[in-house]
Amino acid sequence: MKLHRCLYKIGPVEAQRLLKKGTPAKLAHSYLFLSTFSHPAALSVENYMVSGAIVVSCVDGTFRKWMMNTSGLISPEGHLLPLLRAMTVSLVSLIDNLWKYKKYIENLNINDLYIKIVGGQPRLQVLLHENVQTVTDEVKRDKIWENDVLEDCYVIFQKMEEWEPDVWFMLYDATNTK
Repeated sequence: MKLHRCLYKIGPVEAQRLLKKGTPAKLAHSYLFLSTFSHPAALSVENYMVSGAIVVSCVDGTFRKWMMNTSGLISPEGHLLPLLRAMTVSLVSLIDNLWKYKKYIENLNINDLYIKIVGGQPRLQVLLHENVQTVTDEVKRDKIWENDVLEDCYVIFQKMEEWEPDVWFMLYDATNTK
């Protein structure tokens, strides 16, 4: 896990939080945007530390572990069941929302995906940190969309194939049916 659990204290208030270490200059630049960005699939960034770390809300585990330990995410006919479909839509919605701000997640990978239990239901959470980049040039945006954003999403699905080869084919079929 890229995150480190810690006891976070501000004045008399103590809470369990997670710490993501990174490059001080890059995180400082990213924090300005991330502290105000809100999306249900984005892990909340609560604070920045000059030592080069950000404080984020807690999660209940990694997406990888959850996928490996959860059965019944795909129907016998090969269709995504509502829970996994909702997570996929949530990830796509987050990527689309960032794109509207002329931002994208550089090198998005399976290790940036976490699960948080909300109201008894697992919810996908994406760790945004110094991997959030800005692109304003329209030509570059098109290339980044094709070569980086779509490719990173494709790689995430490929990772699922490593856990369960049949799941990859079912996911591919389910996402290509209307």
